[in-house]
Amino acid sequence: QVYGVVGMDVTLASLTEYALAYPIRPAGTILLADRHGTILASRDPELQGRQLADYAPNLSTRLATEDRQVRPLEVAGQKHYVFWQRSSTEEWQIIVLVPVADIEREIRGPVVLTVVGLAAALLLLSALTLLGLHLFVVHPLRRLTKETEVITQTGDLDRRVDIASRDELGDLASSFNAMVDTLGRSQASLRETETT
Repeated sequence: QVYGVVGMDVTLASLTEYALAYPIRPAGTILLADRHGTILASRDPELQGRQLADYAPNLSTRLATEDRQVRPLEVAGQKHYVFWQRSSTEEWQIIVLVPVADIEREIRGPVVLTVVGLAAALLLLSALTLLGLHLFVVHPLRRLTKETEVITQTGDLDRRVDIASRDELGDLASSFNAMVDTLGRSQASLRETETT
């Protein structure tokens, strides 16, 4: 018993439209070839009806002998990555050619951005580290050195180093002030002894 008939009209023009509808990024070439190696549809109208063996002999050989579906090949004097898929009936093959240079350009952009971002972050971190080092270490040490020189030159034991810090530099300033206090008391007691 026959319940009905289904018909389908497929032309080379509709196959070409079908191939053109697929976006490829980075830009590449889509070919639809039959099992004899004839290019049925392509984005390039000049390739339609040509043999794959004429367009790219090594591509035609690989398609006939290998099942691997991704391979770098030289096609028309330029290196490409070739992706292909056979139809379930093994009658047609969809072939996508993407130039290696375009893929490398797509990869290079994010890599360069990442490297530039890391370099900028390292420079910023280095600048902040140097600024912090200057503010919290070098500047207080210079003040301590300056006060020491003033006390040495003038003998003024009433001077104090004011470094409001809770780290080792603050401890050093406190110890210096305590030493100056002790020296001042010793000097005062020596004067008292001399006067009596």
